[in-house]
Amino acid sequence: RRRVGTTRNKREASSGRGSSKKNDLYSIKKLRGLKLELAVRGKLVPQDSNDEPASVLLERIAQEKAQLVKEGKIKKQKQLPEITEDEKPFELPEGWEWSRFPNVAYYTPGKTPSTKNAEYWAEDVAGVPWVSISDMVHYQSITTTNKKVSDKAKEEVFKRDLVRAGTLLMSFK
Repeated sequence: RRRVGTTRNKREASSGRGSSKKNDLYSIKKLRGLKLELAVRGKLVPQDSNDEPASVLLERIAQEKAQLVKEGKIKKQKQLPEITEDEKPFELPEGWEWSRFPNVAYYTPGKTPSTKNAEYWAEDVAGVPWVSISDMVHYQSITTTNKKVSDKAKEEVFKRDLVRAGTLLMSFK
């Protein structure tokens, strides 16, 4: 007999027939995705009407960023367009607001010192830890790095403060 009208895939079809690590990992990944989706939509926990509205927080962030620009600690970022209704994928809870990432965070692209210049790379303990993609582990903090850059690289290549411990790092390679 042929089943009609079903959209079940192989993973769904095999559920209930025992357990396998592959299905367990798939289920964990799906559960994490659902949890993140609910959190982003404000549905993971009850909303408290006494919480500070997002507009107040966004204004405070804008003021702090303006002060950092004035002090020369960060560069002024270009003004971004308002978020249009077409860009909003779902309705937010009361007190929440949509904002573009550069409006709530300061970010800057990284640089890699030339690997052909041996003077930029340190072999000893005195070097500055260099975080590369191979040091990044999904959902974990970086505690050690495989490579270190020299003070010369720090001065000639980066020309700005290095990122501090606790900084969120993202890789797009």
